[in-house]
Amino acid sequence: MLAENDEQVYRALGHRDRRAILRLLGDGTRSVSEVAESVRLDQPIASQQLRVLRDAGLVRVAVDGNRRLYSADFQRLGEVRAFFDAFWNSSLTALKDRAESTTTPNEEPA
Repeated sequence: MLAENDEQVYRALGHRDRRAILRLLGDGTRSVSEVAESVRLDQPIASQQLRVLRDAGLVRVAVDGNRRLYSADFQRLGEVRAFFDAFWNSSLTALKDRAESTTTPNEEPA
């Protein structure tokens, strides 16, 4: 379960290049060089961004000879999604309740 204070996840998702990398890895496993080329980053920068994502638990890495292959951790991403779904569901419910309890100037209170 995603902890509400999981700063690594928030920081990882807060950067546009890391979000682009996550979208790419959602389509399958990629090497660092494939990631770098696809999201137009220098390879050292791509490696750094992948490390942040890995440390946050959002991607997994496997070693294949001298290559590192990265893939999205869909279980962890599901936990993140569930956290935000719960947040938005409760916020939207509160907004709906507030809107329904507010009367317009031409309406009689319910």
